[in-house]
Amino acid sequence: DPVQNIWTPTDPSPKPRPRPTITSGNERASLAAGGRVLVVGGELGNDLVAGADLYDPATNSWLSAGSLSAPRWLHTATALANGLVLVTGGAGPDKRGSYLASAEIWSP
Repeated sequence: DPVQNIWTPTDPSPKPRPRPTITSGNERASLAAGGRVLVVGGELGNDLVAGADLYDPATNSWLSAGSLSAPRWLHTATALANGLVLVTGGAGPDKRGSYLASAEIWSP
């Protein structure tokens, strides 16, 4: 809570997701419309994640936000003014130099 400058425990994420979306700096998620937080892709063990989850602070709950067409990590995600989120680049399934030139749009 940036207004009160305090942290509050929330409903846990549906699955661990190391190295999901990287937006600016070291942030690991994108702010979506309505103050919700979109967590996209990442690495789980030796596998990449194609799924996305949406956290809604108003209900303190997580929802599935669908799947990317390609699993990826080390990608960027940018919340657009119209409420969509643009996911670009990142490493592909082999994670060793397989960088993706593709982009995808998430629509709430």
